[in-house]
Amino acid sequence: MAMTSKERMKAAVNFKGPDRVPHMHCALPASFNVFEGLPELYKKYPSDLVGDGNLGPDDPLYKKGEWLDQWNCLWTVLTDGMLGQVTVHPLAEDDALNKYSWPMAADDDISAEVQAARDESDKYSRVGWLTFFERMVDLRGFEKTMMDIVDETPVFLEMHKQIKKYNMDMLDRLCALDADCVAFADDWGSQLNLMISPVQWKKLFLPVYEEMFDKVRRSGKHVYFHTDGYTMPILPYLTDAGVNIFWADIGVVNPMEELIQKLGGKVCFQSLTDVQFLIHNETTEGIKRYAKNIIEGFGSYGGGIIACHEIDPDQPWENVVAMLDAFREYGTYPIIKC
Repeated sequence: MAMTSKERMKAAVNFKGPDRVPHMHCALPASFNVFEGLPELYKKYPSDLVGDGNLGPDDPLYKKGEWLDQWNCLWTVLTDGMLGQVTVHPLAEDDALNKYSWPMAADDDISAEVQAARDESDKYSRVGWLTFFERMVDLRGFEKTMMDIVDETPVFLEMHKQIKKYNMDMLDRLCALDADCVAFADDWGSQLNLMISPVQWKKLFLPVYEEMFDKVRRSGKHVYFHTDGYTMPILPYLTDAGVNIFWADIGVVNPMEELIQKLGGKVCFQSLTDVQFLIHNETTEGIKRYAKNIIEGFGSYGGGIIACHEIDPDQPWENVVAMLDAFREYGTYPIIKC
């Protein structure tokens, strides 16, 4: 008997034997302008997440131009449909801290989260997208944040305190909603290693994650964590801290075999497929083998995998289709690792 999307997602995350591997969508808005068949492909393989796939080419955060966020960070978007970056950091100068007005979580608009939590489609609901380290970089700039971390400067310590307070206050609001999951995100890896030493990370950042995740878990919700780059050294610590779902690189950056060996059956992965190398260079048959290996490697524990492929406008369309086709072809339970 087929499960609802909510039942399927919870069974996968909790290793309770879903009927098939659940599916989630991810595509840059620009991809909708390039690939005419994308809406139909998403209809063929509907997402099990509330509101997933609604990010279209007209999303305002991806429109060419500039916009100011609630932290007074100025974002510049150079190309329609692509993500911008912060180009003016309000705390770039040390003396800016004295006149900076910290935002209040109580003032933020969470109407989208409220709507997702009220959804009655029997789909799994995820709310929030809270950052900590990335918020520091947005406020201060990358190089100065790196130097601040080494010296534990007054600016770093104040950012650490204020961002933590904001996130904990926001979690009070999000955890009160009838949602299934709360999302966090911090990109901690370069292509080769962590951006800071594991010792610094465990001292300065892990305790904050533990406190935030504990609040979510005590509310009965799953913890979702997105992190790009080589993050293998910290993923086990984040798992122990309470993460239920990782969206982390699987492939060249974080070797699949190592991820499965260390974390298979312990935490669920939303597949962040190799969009740098494999999707551009493999044949469709190679793409299908890769997808099959992901499903069998992570999903052979009675759960543990959520199928997802990030669709970017420069990818070969035939490989995009092959990836999603393979996810469904090989994603029926029980899954047996060959």
